[in-house]
Amino acid sequence: MTNDQPLLIGGRTIEEWDRLWVKVDGGLDSYHRPLRYKVGLYRISCKGQIMALGTGTDKDGGLAKRLSDFRRPSPSGRNHHAGELIHENLNLLDVEVLITGSDAHAREIGRQLKTPMMRRHRPVWSAPNAPFMRKESPLPATVGEVEPANRPNASQRRRQPPPPLRGQQAAGRAVT
Repeated sequence: MTNDQPLLIGGRTIEEWDRLWVKVDGGLDSYHRPLRYKVGLYRISCKGQIMALGTGTDKDGGLAKRLSDFRRPSPSGRNHHAGELIHENLNLLDVEVLITGSDAHAREIGRQLKTPMMRRHRPVWSAPNAPFMRKESPLPATVGEVEPANRPNASQRRRQPPPPLRGQQAAGRAVT
């Protein structure tokens, strides 16, 4: 593959995959049984800003299990910064999923998509110090992204408080 050829994952470019996100009605308000055996990525946003992005690739629970981990009383599945913030702001967040399928190959595609999607969307709460977010990353910047030298470094990003979500009412949000 030469530098001018787009990266293909599962036979599609990142741009093609990025057009396949589907909104999850009800967000994180309830368990989403239809997603039980579906695997892929989830994207969580608030007021149009992407806050977190991750994978739901468990063999038996898929995206449904991963999304329900954020709602459960026990901290299992959210022992990370983004998970804690998602749990604290459940009712204010919107959820989208990118379903890659339901078999082992689809799980691998989901895992392969995570890094380029993180680079593309730069979620506020997810992995600010991950290797692929650092300046020395071998992955090229996506068109339209801020160049690495102009982005805040990981310690600066961690000091920035998340948008004021906790304790606010979700004004005007219709939950279906």
